[in-house]
Amino acid sequence: MAEDAPIVRLNARQSSIGTLLVHGARSTAWEDVDQVTGAESVHGETAGVACPTAGNRKLVAFHEGSAAITLRHVKRFRRAIFIAQDVPLVVSIFGEAALAVSPNTADGKSAVLYISRIDSLLELRAEYVEAANDQTIWAAFGFTMTTPSHMHTGRR
Repeated sequence: MAEDAPIVRLNARQSSIGTLLVHGARSTAWEDVDQVTGAESVHGETAGVACPTAGNRKLVAFHEGSAAITLRHVKRFRRAIFIAQDVPLVVSIFGEAALAVSPNTADGKSAVLYISRIDSLLELRAEYVEAANDQTIWAAFGFTMTTPSHMHTGRR
């Protein structure tokens, strides 16, 4: 992915089987279909609320240094961002590197990979933002962290 071709839409198989891994992220923020939001850093710091799945796994989380989206539960997924470290963001599906996003631009902007679900397909978009802390980047993408006291009762 590059600034001149910043969007890739995965096919149905790529969007639903296995785990989508994002290597090189310093943190991620997510939102599920119930608009529950949370965030996690590669070092384990968390904010908001984790989105558990029927399999008792988090919908989006770090695992062994890479951020992961559990695709078998993608119908619960609405969107997520992955904020780059100073290395390329590399997305892998089925254990194979599928695409990479440059970590920054010539004018010093940092990469953010935005993934959203459109119907049953995942769309990946590279965005470049002014280098900032995670909370500022979350806000720029419209993420407000859910607190447990604001959780509504609904399907889990």
